[in-house]
Amino acid sequence: MKRYEGIYGFIASDPELTYNADNKPRLYVRIGINRFEPLPGGRRRRLPPTFHDLVQFERGAELTHDRFKKGDDFVAVGYVRSYTRTVDGKSKKDEQFVAYRLSHDGISTDYEVIRRPRTAKRDLAEPGAELHNQHAPAAPRQSQPQPSPAPPSTDDLTR
Repeated sequence: MKRYEGIYGFIASDPELTYNADNKPRLYVRIGINRFEPLPGGRRRRLPPTFHDLVQFERGAELTHDRFKKGDDFVAVGYVRSYTRTVDGKSKKDEQFVAYRLSHDGISTDYEVIRRPRTAKRDLAEPGAELHNQHAPAAPRQSQPQPSPAPPSTDDLTR
């Protein structure tokens, strides 16, 4: 079984869709990740969110651009990419989440599922094949285990 990293949060900026010299789509969006502090008695206090960069490529980038707007809650599957960039003549280390899949968060979003008709081609497709992405890292990433953030309670669902 392949393993991917997953995150959930909210879209903090308007999604930006651009195309490279080869006309390949790239989505960029700023995201917010909500954080909570555990309190005695099982309650939690909302902390200020952290903000991060998320990118997506190929057809997924176009679909996400069409379907998402600032403020939408999401869940995403992908990986964290670290890189170095030059800012004001100085090198700066940074990171971004590269999303294979980006969907609205079913816990906090009301939606209707419209299923595509069944076809022989779809029925014969290898399960999970659509998750393949040429932008995946070449070698498996060794990541440190991170504690999972506590999911928000219904009392904490305001921004």
